[in-house]
Amino acid sequence: MVSPIEEFMPIKATDREDGSVFLDTQFSLRDGERFVCLLDKAIPLVIDEYAADPTTRADAHLVEAEQARIWALPEARRHAAFLALSPILASFARHTEKYPALEMVYSHGDIRFDGLDGCDDGGTARRWFDGFENARAVRERGTITTRLLVESILERARRNQGSPVEVVSIASGSARCVLDAVRQARALGIQVHARMFDLDGDALTYSRKLAAGMQLKGMIETIQGNVVRDISTKLGHVPADVVEAVGIMDYLPDPVVLRYFLPQLYDLLKDGGRLIASNIKENREQSFLHDVIGWKDMIYRTSETFANLFVRPRVGFQPKNCRAHLTPDELYCLVEAQKATRPQAVI
Repeated sequence: MVSPIEEFMPIKATDREDGSVFLDTQFSLRDGERFVCLLDKAIPLVIDEYAADPTTRADAHLVEAEQARIWALPEARRHAAFLALSPILASFARHTEKYPALEMVYSHGDIRFDGLDGCDDGGTARRWFDGFENARAVRERGTITTRLLVESILERARRNQGSPVEVVSIASGSARCVLDAVRQARALGIQVHARMFDLDGDALTYSRKLAAGMQLKGMIETIQGNVVRDISTKLGHVPADVVEAVGIMDYLPDPVVLRYFLPQLYDLLKDGGRLIASNIKENREQSFLHDVIGWKDMIYRTSETFANLFVRPRVGFQPKNCRAHLTPDELYCLVEAQKATRPQAVI
């Protein structure tokens, strides 16, 4: 199994993301990771090549042609033209940035909402979910998230010596990645208690149904609340071994992240606990995503800008306990940050 962050093996690294030379350092490379560079403060950046989306891109040129045709229309007609491509894509656009849209992306459109279970659009929606780069990147992000969660749960289980591993999902949505990680941990005989925290009551209901289908009902708890204001009050009574916050920081500006969000997550973690979070990067499809499909505006951050948020003094993580991950197509950066373990008092 993969080593925790603190365990190192020699890897010489002298490049930084901006091309400049930095000091040599040492860190561990996990299976399927490729070293890219050192970010600011010597935080290693790796590409998780194992997470490459396996879906064929045979029809990607058709998706690009449809995008070009829609872009050529007058601005006022573009959104309607996208909706007209397929009832399934119209349903996707109706639920942007909500759990139904992500469930459709994860399943390539096989999971349907709005009464479209029997809809046959001639394969149009699947072509888009397979070929649209942002959709592929979301699935790659999910693959990385699940693996990091499983690794973190296993590492904490060894330290907890039989006590359940406490997992918290922030802005949980369907919580599919967390539930899959809990299922894998249970198969290894590990006890997990997972709390799903989201403002959307429908999302919490949906995640409970997913958990029941995986026979995980007794291992999860759903809690409704605001992901900025209510973390400490509604979650802080039980410290967490692992916190997952994938997909929410795209919508939070730096002042909110630094003053409220990350400090609360840091305080929520046990000593040695681990946070897994993500942020989208600028890409060539972002204008189409927002201006045509209608996805809510997001805050695009570089890998370095995103990673630096975690090591700001008011947050608390140390650079040596952080690692940044890129999805294979480099559309998302994920950061895993481990809270330092305080030395035991000598009696």
